[in-house]
Amino acid sequence: MGKDHKEVILTHLNTWRTIAQEEIEALSQGDLERLEKLAAQSAAIQARLDIILSGMDPSTIGRDVLGVMNDIHELNSCLVRELGNASLEISKEMGILRKNRTSLNGYKQKKRSTPRFMNERT
Repeated sequence: MGKDHKEVILTHLNTWRTIAQEEIEALSQGDLERLEKLAAQSAAIQARLDIILSGMDPSTIGRDVLGVMNDIHELNSCLVRELGNASLEISKEMGILRKNRTSLNGYKQKKRSTPRFMNERT
């Protein structure tokens, strides 16, 4: 592995780390469109890194590369945790809405029924 190859890997990893930080910010702000775009960029970088790293010997990876990879791992763990919390909140809200909708069905007025038997007035 040449020095330029290692620099390319570090550049991609640093970009990925920056994107992961921006993903966490977008999620905390509730900006799902931005989060989607950042996730697509992250996936593209991961694909490039997968191609580069698949042809390498794992023992040649330096400590600086491993340090950045650990940072990215921690950021992604935080992101997954936050996404899990957000999905629980959405699930609770959907349960409340489902319950309210079911309750509304119980309050519907039925049509007045005509008397079944003839009485004196009819």
